[in-house]
Amino acid sequence: MAGFIEKNTAAAAQMIERTVASERWSRAPGFLQAADPRLKIAVFLALILACSLARGVVVLACLYALATVLAGLSRIAVSDFTRRVWIFVPLFTAVVAIPALFIIPGARIASLGPLAITDTGARSALMLVLRVSASVSFSLLIILTTPWNRLLDALRRMRLPGIVISLLALSYRYLLLLLRIASELFLARKSRVIAALPFRKEAAFVSRSAGYIFLKSLHLAEGVHMAMVSRGWEDDAKTAGAEPLGSSGDSAFELRGISYAYPGDIPGIVIERLDVPRGRCTMLLGPNGSGKSTLLRIIDGLAYPQKGSVTAYGRELSEKTLEDERFRRSFRSSVGLVFQDADVQCFSPTVREELAFGPRQIGLGEDEVSRRVEEALIMLHIAPLADRYPYALSGGEKKRVALASILTLDLAVYLLDEPTANLDPATEGILIDILSGLADRGKTLVIATQDLMLARHIGDAAVVLGSGKEPLFIGPVAEALEDEALLERAGLAHAHRRPHRESAAGFRHSHFTEDRDK
Repeated sequence: MAGFIEKNTAAAAQMIERTVASERWSRAPGFLQAADPRLKIAVFLALILACSLARGVVVLACLYALATVLAGLSRIAVSDFTRRVWIFVPLFTAVVAIPALFIIPGARIASLGPLAITDTGARSALMLVLRVSASVSFSLLIILTTPWNRLLDALRRMRLPGIVISLLALSYRYLLLLLRIASELFLARKSRVIAALPFRKEAAFVSRSAGYIFLKSLHLAEGVHMAMVSRGWEDDAKTAGAEPLGSSGDSAFELRGISYAYPGDIPGIVIERLDVPRGRCTMLLGPNGSGKSTLLRIIDGLAYPQKGSVTAYGRELSEKTLEDERFRRSFRSSVGLVFQDADVQCFSPTVREELAFGPRQIGLGEDEVSRRVEEALIMLHIAPLADRYPYALSGGEKKRVALASILTLDLAVYLLDEPTANLDPATEGILIDILSGLADRGKTLVIATQDLMLARHIGDAAVVLGSGKEPLFIGPVAEALEDEALLERAGLAHAHRRPHRESAAGFRHSHFTEDRDK
């Protein structure tokens, strides 16, 4: 039994992922693929209702056969379709169907030890299995023959409330992400296990993993909600007509005596005074855990300090002021944040939908939304990814999509959390050009990073945070980068005892301090 739970759980996760996420059939030329998604939804809902109301075994068997025939006409292999249907059937029938064999009164037709299987019980169990298998078949046909983004679009056109569509989209995405996390957990454990564990320890590991995945889902939910709010999401509301933030002196943001503590009274960031200049690029430099991400969220009105005050363009930025609809619309239409975790940033069903989310929230027309999306796809070289699901992309591809999702908005302020993480050198070069272009247009940039090369290329001002989560330096970025003692104190200095290995042809170094001296 060693490894039994792990192997079967991993196999089930992979099967469900392939079932709900595969585009192998949804983009194939078939009978159902050519049908209008709204028509399919209406017809299949009627057929599922018929499955629920049917009273005879023959009727249910015919409905199941109809679903199988439709799958064949849609170029879905019957064997593949059957396997996908029957992986779900036990989940919905085992608890009810198995007891029904024994507890429903009737003529005995077989025995299992002291338990008698009755003809009425067997018929009831068969009815339930057929009812569920037919219903699951029609539900799967919708998913397998309709790209997810087209299915959501059809629901919008059918006037389903926006909040319901958002919940469906996010639930679908969470399912895929959590399945992926579960698979990676098992792979990580497999790579470190020498001998197979006994069944009891295997069960204990799966139980602990389930708890971890639950906590991870809560973390993802909070992050995705912040990412949606940051780009102006208000259920069905649109931010059309929102005016840009007014001007107030030379500072975009002013922080005075702020103190922020994490849940559980864990000490957080403390800043006595900080002015973020308008139209300039401010680099937030610091080691992991220094509070850079927290500071960005405070500036973006997603987290609120327990003490002190924050102003944005001369207006107090607080939970209370953001309840004012006019100010909230102006602020969300002017300030945007790219999160460090691309899985949090990218919550839409396709890359194209992800890039269109922000512009739609600020009320732009579809022609303008399409124009901006196409420009961003080309700018970050992700046009081939336009119709793919973000969850299935590589880390670097997700990062580019996350950056593009904020560039489709013509904002006054761009907040970026570790924008070069997971980027290859070529894409990092593209990003530097894009950010430099934004700075040349007078946009305000605030970038949290440990990348001193990025700071050197595009930074104007620097805020260096230490491990104590307090500023060690506020001033010109060039001055911060010249101060080796400061960088070492902040944990940003690169130092090691062993020298780099040189090749026969020489070695071109890329560390900031050594490049600078060339």
